[in-house]
Amino acid sequence: MNKSLFIVGVGGHAKMASNIAEKKFNIKGYIVPKIDKTLYKKNIFLGRKIFEEKEFLDKFKETNVFIAVGENTDRKKIYTKFQKQDYQFPNLIDDTAIIHKSVELGIGNIVMPNTVINSFSQIKNFTIINTSSVI
Repeated sequence: MNKSLFIVGVGGHAKMASNIAEKKFNIKGYIVPKIDKTLYKKNIFLGRKIFEEKEFLDKFKETNVFIAVGENTDRKKIYTKFQKQDYQFPNLIDDTAIIHKSVELGIGNIVMPNTVINSFSQIKNFTIINTSSVI
């Protein structure tokens, strides 16, 4: 595992993103706006540290970040905050996905298991291509 990755979110989408990401990235932690001490008493999610957003933005620079939040408008708001730093937003692509070589992928997308993206498709940024989708 040669690349570090932080994942924004601690819900179901973050769990799926983690499953895909852990094959290619060293997941260093999770980021939330504010830690809910009643849910995460030890500030741990899936065995890794949870960082409050402000702490993360102050502490980490030039790293990989994946926004694993299901709501489109929320992903856009998060990206707006994070784009001011020198973060990279990799695509997470499951090993079972079939993507034609002519496909254009933006940044921060997730392509779930058993997905097919056919030739000359254009996927912009921060898109969720759900399990078994065909485009």
